[in-house]
Amino acid sequence: MSEHEPRRRRSRSGSRSRSESRSRSGRSGWGPADWAHLRRDRRITAQRRRALRRRWAGRLGVGGAAALAALAAVGASARWVRPAGGWVPQVAALLLPALGPALGLSAVAAGAVAVRSRRPVWGVGAVALAAAAAAVWVRHPAPPPAPGGAEGLRVMTLNVGRTSSEAAYRVADYVQRTEPDVVFLQEADARSIVVDGQRLRIYHPTIEAILSSGAYRVGGGVDTLVARERGPANRQVFLTRLPVLAHEAGELGPPNTEPSVYARAEVSWRGRRVALYNVHLRPFNPTAEWSVERMTSPAVWAETPGRLREFFAVQGEEAERLAALIEADPLPVVVAGDFNATADQWSRARLARHTREVLGRRPWAATRPDSVPVAPIDGVLVGAGWSVRAASVGPPGLSDHRAVSAELVYSGE
Repeated sequence: MSEHEPRRRRSRSGSRSRSESRSRSGRSGWGPADWAHLRRDRRITAQRRRALRRRWAGRLGVGGAAALAALAAVGASARWVRPAGGWVPQVAALLLPALGPALGLSAVAAGAVAVRSRRPVWGVGAVALAAAAAAVWVRHPAPPPAPGGAEGLRVMTLNVGRTSSEAAYRVADYVQRTEPDVVFLQEADARSIVVDGQRLRIYHPTIEAILSSGAYRVGGGVDTLVARERGPANRQVFLTRLPVLAHEAGELGPPNTEPSVYARAEVSWRGRRVALYNVHLRPFNPTAEWSVERMTSPAVWAETPGRLREFFAVQGEEAERLAALIEADPLPVVVAGDFNATADQWSRARLARHTREVLGRRPWAATRPDSVPVAPIDGVLVGAGWSVRAASVGPPGLSDHRAVSAELVYSGE
């Protein structure tokens, strides 16, 4: 007898028993043993499907985390990559505030998989993702805290281009509560008209509301507001309680192109001359009328990379000119305004090469849009010798931007 014969006998006996079970089970011909086999096969199939789903979920998770980390690395490089060399890092830098939480959640998920599967490779991945999230969220410290003592220089900056007449009084109330020594306003239109032979000045509603308190005056004199009829450089306004010793304004790019602009004022603060720069860097595509048709037009999307390349290159050149002016200034410097760039993008990083952000490069310093701010494009930068006693982002409802306020102490020579 061969060694396989008992197995065949058992097989035939098993077949007979199943056949007998089917005959006893009624019309269906299936017995308890057959149903047990079917349930077992279904369990095996379900287990295989779950294993396959877990495998693909793991692959997708690893791929997604790797893509997030790569995008964060590209965005982090924008500070050192000149815009003329490529626009992709500049756009990726805009996403860095959102990439921090995404990398943090990925690290938590990888850690949970590591604990459940007991595979060290997932633990290493979780640590790497946590380190990347920390690098994105806590990227650059703010200036050192100021020591206690005398009251510091209080400044506030706000873009009021879309502040309504009603919101202008909310801005004035906020100014009265915070009591800044200098208010930096961007896009504060002012013009003059002639009525019955007399020239009348028309201010932005925010200027009117703040001046109505009697505590502030226009830095450089009211004539600085109408030096050029609604000129771009004329829209950067200082409202101050300090003596103004000098004032100038200029455009940093070609006219009639919404160029980057600045205004510079010298003020006397505690017997010291301080240079204040009110900055509004060039915005992207300021005159485009976006609509559903434009957003879904292939031609518009096809030309967008070229327009982004040109925008970042021109804004970078203008920021380079402004940085040269700031770095050559012999006085203690405070720079504030709407930079239309985050602290991770090249244009603003160029301005901060010899200055520091009062809020650091933190995601919670976002200022636009006003309702749910995600882009930290407004801020205050200080030169050497300044320390920061306090810095904060203002409340909603003042404009389409949030205000940024700071109290500064100078301890330099």
